[in-house]
This record gives sequence, C-alpha cells and structure tokens, in this order.
Amino acid sequence: MFGLIHVDFTFDNILFYRRSVRVIDFDDCGFGYFLYDIATLLDRIEWRDDYRSLRRALLNGYGEERDLPPEQQAMLDLFLLTR
Repeated sequence: MFGLIHVDFTFDNILFYRRSVRVIDFDDCGFGYFLYDIATLLDRIEWRDDYRSLRRALLNGYGEERDLPPEQQAMLDLFLLTR
C-alpha cells in the first residue's frame, strides 16, 4: 500500500495522551509505502529481547485501524533492511 507517510515515525514523534496516540513532526512527510513507516519504528527496537512480542503487538494494533494483508507483512523485513 502506497500513500502519504510520516517518514520519521519514531518514538520521539509519538505522543500519548490519556487513551489516545498522536503523531507530530511532519516536516519530512511524503509519499511512500506504509510499510516504511512501520519499519522505521521497528528499527528502533529490533535489538530488544522482547522484539518479537512488540512487533506482533504493533502489527495487531495496526491491523485494528488498517488492513495489512499477510503478503505485505511478509515484505516488512525487506523494508527493515532499507533502514
């Protein structure tokens, strides 16, 4: 899936307030693959021991808002390599 993405989707640019999440700092945004934004966030936690469970939780939460078909999930590691 391709569209407008944040491009700098990191924990520094995510705000949590009560039970909602907000993303800030859109100065780098542009058009690209949605998987790139997911890979950018996962790249920051790839070294953690609980990476697999955090990745699963992120993809489950993402799936509640936007469909992420299995064939796209299978390409996520390729996007991680680009980081």
